[in-house]
Amino acid sequence: MRIRTKLTLSFLIMTFLILFVGYFSVKSGEIILQKNISQKSFMLSMVIMDKIDRDIFKGVEELQIFTNGTLVREGLEGANRKFSTIENKKAYIERQDRKWRSAKEGLVTPFMAERIDDPVSRNMRQKFIEFYQNKYGYKVFGEVFITNKYGVNVFETGKTTDYYQADEVWWKAAKKDALYVSEVRYDKSAQIYSIDVGIRIDDQNGDFIGVLKASLNIEGFINIIKEIEAGTADVFYLITRAGEIIYKTAEFEYLENVPGEMLVYLKEEDVFGEILSLETKLEGSSKDGEVYVHAYSTGYGDFKGLGWILVIEQATEVLFAPIMRLKNFMIIIALFTAILAVVIGFLVSRSISRPVTKLRDALIRFGKGDRKVSVDLNSKDEIGELAHSFLNMADDLKRTTVSIEVLEESKKRFEDIADSTGDWIWEVDTEGKCTYSSSGCVKLLGYSPEEVVGKVVYNFIHPENREEVRKNISQAFFHKEPFKKLEFRSITKSGEVVILEITGIPVLDREGDLLGYRGVNRDITERKKTEQSLLENVKLKTDFTSMVSHELRTPLTAIREGIGIVLDGSTGDVNEDQKDFLATAKRNVDRLVRLINDVLDFTKLEAGKMLLDLQEKDISKVLKEAAEVHAAIAKEKAIELKIEVAPDIPRVKIDPDRVIQVITNLINNAFKFTVKGSITLRADARDGKVFVCVEDTGSGIRQEDIPKLFEEFRQLEDKNKRKIGESGLGLAISRKIIMQHGGNIWVESEYGKGARFSFTLPIEREYRILVIDDDPEVRGLYRKILRKEGYTVIAASTGKEGIEKAQKEVPGLIILDMWLPDITGYEVIGRLRSEKDVSVIPILAVSGYPEELDDLERIKPWTESQAIPRLTKPFNNDVLLEMVGSLLK
Repeated sequence: MRIRTKLTLSFLIMTFLILFVGYFSVKSGEIILQKNISQKSFMLSMVIMDKIDRDIFKGVEELQIFTNGTLVREGLEGANRKFSTIENKKAYIERQDRKWRSAKEGLVTPFMAERIDDPVSRNMRQKFIEFYQNKYGYKVFGEVFITNKYGVNVFETGKTTDYYQADEVWWKAAKKDALYVSEVRYDKSAQIYSIDVGIRIDDQNGDFIGVLKASLNIEGFINIIKEIEAGTADVFYLITRAGEIIYKTAEFEYLENVPGEMLVYLKEEDVFGEILSLETKLEGSSKDGEVYVHAYSTGYGDFKGLGWILVIEQATEVLFAPIMRLKNFMIIIALFTAILAVVIGFLVSRSISRPVTKLRDALIRFGKGDRKVSVDLNSKDEIGELAHSFLNMADDLKRTTVSIEVLEESKKRFEDIADSTGDWIWEVDTEGKCTYSSSGCVKLLGYSPEEVVGKVVYNFIHPENREEVRKNISQAFFHKEPFKKLEFRSITKSGEVVILEITGIPVLDREGDLLGYRGVNRDITERKKTEQSLLENVKLKTDFTSMVSHELRTPLTAIREGIGIVLDGSTGDVNEDQKDFLATAKRNVDRLVRLINDVLDFTKLEAGKMLLDLQEKDISKVLKEAAEVHAAIAKEKAIELKIEVAPDIPRVKIDPDRVIQVITNLINNAFKFTVKGSITLRADARDGKVFVCVEDTGSGIRQEDIPKLFEEFRQLEDKNKRKIGESGLGLAISRKIIMQHGGNIWVESEYGKGARFSFTLPIEREYRILVIDDDPEVRGLYRKILRKEGYTVIAASTGKEGIEKAQKEVPGLIILDMWLPDITGYEVIGRLRSEKDVSVIPILAVSGYPEELDDLERIKPWTESQAIPRLTKPFNNDVLLEMVGSLLK
């Protein structure tokens, strides 16, 4: 089919589409308009019902506020006390109720007048009857009266039907549920149609003392509908939960089979009610050109609603008149557009088909090998641009033939280099599928490149290593980062297990998006075997060293003790020459024992088998203990041994024996290089660490020797080029002990002016919090919240137990509940503040009763020097943690 025919048909199709869209738009507009109008009416009905619910809530709220007043409560409490003095209350109530009901209509007996004229009754009459009658011109409240807790009338705005009300449904419901709202009924006393409201009245302690009943006139609700219906042509129907129509502006023709009707009192007194079957479906329904929408009463605030329904009826012939006019207009526009489209389609198709035909003929000649082809077009539109691009393409094609040959040669060179290496070079896409593989995979795994390309590379990894490697490489993929020297096991084609090392770099496009990865796999199986062999040799050496050292200890101990016995003359007299020889032998045995001990300690530390016995210690006492051991040597050499410890250094968790061993090594080292002067032991705390140093005034250390100090089996020479005869392990052992404590050790020295060896020990601060609360669930909650933040929680369920634990544990903070089963929180605070050891511990007072916290002013003698922050239950976890952190600081 030619282009001209296609374009003409296209324009005809577009014409039909325009007609269809026009029809569809009009139809859709009709549906949307109906929905919008229905939605608007539904919202209107919701607004009306909300106003009615708010009016009812407002009346209920005003009555509740009134019952909470002092006048009502004091009046009721007095009436209840007076009534409680009656001996036979039942007989009294029956007698008075009979007199009340038997009184003639309109007659007010003295007994009734006593209640009607009470100050509380006058206040109710003025507030609820007269005020609203004068304001609106009708009774908003038909009647209001209050019964005592025995159910008899005590205050009323006018004569009621009965004296005893406790047997009424409304009275029982109000007492039980605190609020009762009835359906519409006719109030004979007030002569209005109303809803009854019953409100339970409690004293300040929450004890029941009486019930208030009020009749709320429905005329106010009807007026709400009348105000809105005046500005609309819609028809309104207000229907109760039971299906009684209590207001309507027209006959309800849509509802059929109405079972009955009842008279409803309104201002016009000419509207009747009908009983509506709630089975009738209203929402979104329509009949005979009419649309119905409705809304339910859902309540407001504490008022849960009466379940009333407001129905709004709309005539469709009025609603859809604008859309019908729009439909006719759209039809005219669509027909005119269709005719115009046919004409334009013919002209446009003709102007396009001619240059396209010329370009087609030129392409045919070019395809047959005519590289000098040309196209003569004067068109400057896209077809002219296409012709120009075609001519440029013909020129470029001649040049790209040479470029393709260069690319092929470059590709061949890369593949030759990749295949000549012993490693496996590969490329994968973003899903982990191999897109290129060198022949190195044959040497490593036994698979040919054809067997690898297209496969997911994870499948060639040993199953036990697969997930770990996938996780590491996925992290690199996610961040577009290279990964280096990941080691894993693979299974070759023949089933042999080999160990490979993989390195990869990301491949990105010009926009920085990940295309895949390119990398190398290397076989390191033999290297790993060599490393394993070396590890086994090291272990063998360690075990051998430990065994030999232990075996030498026993005979050396016997030799040392034997020489000592001979020296002290226990076996007979020894001349001076013999003593000198024996003393020399004993010194060498002692040195050999020290050497063996150093070797054993170093072996344990190197193997990680030396366990620390951590204890909380005062570092000053540790320094003094180490100094006392060397006091005799210092005296013998006339060297002053000093200790300088900063005040208030916190206790640290250390293995005291091992730290003393380090200090002893440093002191011995200082003695070896110090001929005269002093050796000073210093300690201070800063930056969360304890700093300890051993400083001497000896010969010092050359700068080139400092890096060698902590190496194994290294010995320094003194200034006379004389080696110190020791094992060379002391400083290496000291370094490992300090590092095992989480510290660091270093040396500072100027040759000829002494040296200073320093090490650090971290200060571990443990925050312990004592929680005093009698509720086990609350204590558990504190544990859960505080332990998550690293605090240690101590719990007590009584005040006395809390005081005992505070004195014993001395926590950093006390969280105290003010309401305890044995003693009050105030007494706990007083006793804690009077005890010297625990008086400065910060306290956080917590209570579920805010007034309890306000009473903290009563314990001013203990709170003037230190404020006690307060927290009310229930509390926010973040607020608790913020206060705890602030107090612990």
